[in-house]
Amino acid sequence: MIETIRPYFEILYFFSGILLVGTLIIGIYQFKTLKEDIRLRNTRQSVEKSIEYMGWFAIEYLPASEKLSDIMRENNVPKYQGKINPSFLFDENYTEENFINNMADTVLKGNAHELVNQLEYFSAAMISGLADEKLSYAPLSRAFCNHIEKLYYGLICFSRQDNETEIYSNIIQLYLLWKNRMEKQDLLNQRREIDSRINTIPDNSIKPIGM
Repeated sequence: MIETIRPYFEILYFFSGILLVGTLIIGIYQFKTLKEDIRLRNTRQSVEKSIEYMGWFAIEYLPASEKLSDIMRENNVPKYQGKINPSFLFDENYTEENFINNMADTVLKGNAHELVNQLEYFSAAMISGLADEKLSYAPLSRAFCNHIEKLYYGLICFSRQDNETEIYSNIIQLYLLWKNRMEKQDLLNQRREIDSRINTIPDNSIKPIGM
């Protein structure tokens, strides 16, 4: 009896193996499809968030920042011309005393703390990947970096008087990321311009007599 039904069990075992492999293949395909769907959804959401932040920067932040700039001009606050400290701490180029003498009242009148806090939220979204920083880079990077430099000594350094502080860490991280990228791109553009000018200069020479 066993010998009679054994071939049938072997056939069933063979087909069950095929079904198992097929199930695994379908499962892997469904997993990849789900993973791709999640990736596309996250990408779409980050793009939408980037567009939202671009609108906020243009419509809300820039006008408020211009008001602060007007107040700084009215109070004859000098523009910082020194080198940016990568840690955004007071150094020999600018001290806390300079801030107290030139900027304290202006920071309060211009509501600068609120502006910088808004930029910190914006930077956190970019650094965390919630928004697509690469998409936001082209339209916002130069304006963002210029505004950070405007508020560098007047508020950010003053708020970060401790080497261990994490205050405005997202602002600093995004600023350094975008500033370095801009400087690299500027250098590449200069190199392309130099190469182009070199290629337009003829490489002529005069042969010696007898040659």
